[in-house]
Amino acid sequence: MSPDQANGFYSRTFQLGIGKLHLKVPRVRTALDFDGHKPVLGYWVNEGGENRGFWSDVFQDLISRGLKRVLMFVTDDFSVVKELIEKLYPLADHQLCYVHMQRSLMRNLSERTYAEIKRRYTLPGRARPLMKG
Repeated sequence: MSPDQANGFYSRTFQLGIGKLHLKVPRVRTALDFDGHKPVLGYWVNEGGENRGFWSDVFQDLISRGLKRVLMFVTDDFSVVKELIEKLYPLADHQLCYVHMQRSLMRNLSERTYAEIKRRYTLPGRARPLMKG
């Protein structure tokens, strides 16, 4: 995927501490405007796992810098993010990220059922299915 196709960036970075291994996760969030541009909204570094405090800080930072109206959020299935979106942007739609949806289907369905869904959602004349896996 080229940088102009990316909607966000996620990477795990480990930093050695005093006898400990710390998980630092840099996160980049982008937007998609009506002209098709994808401006970077911000960069945040999260130490440890995802939690309410981190995501609350991210949203408050976006709000303080002027992010007011959002038509749709596309996120993973982390319940805290969904709750914050509903609270802070009640008019915005929320959609599960395609990659996360696909992983969930693969994890929760039998191989046979997943193969059938993948077959049904492959467009005629398209070399690749809409769902990989």
